[in-house]
Amino acid sequence: MSRTEPGPDFRTEPDPVLETIMRIVAKVAKISPDELRPENPVTGITNVDSILLLEIVALSELELGIEISEEDLFAMTTVADFVAACRQLTPDPAREEHHNEA
Repeated sequence: MSRTEPGPDFRTEPDPVLETIMRIVAKVAKISPDELRPENPVTGITNVDSILLLEIVALSELELGIEISEEDLFAMTTVADFVAACRQLTPDPAREEHHNEA
């Protein structure tokens, strides 16, 4: 009998994008990173209103060197969606090293 596993625990392996986002959210929301769960709604993070959410997005963009479009931002419903979008937009150093070698 197989059971459906919940989404992967996104804290099991080192992930600089995740670590950056968790640090930013925890700092802005004044909460422990342990309080954040992948399934939490982005708009339901403890102590975070729409203004603080924009601050989280702006700091994430600045620190990761990315730009999140309004369309992408409004499509994100959970913390996991936000992390995944940031991962996609963040340059992969290994991929860039390979590109520069060619």
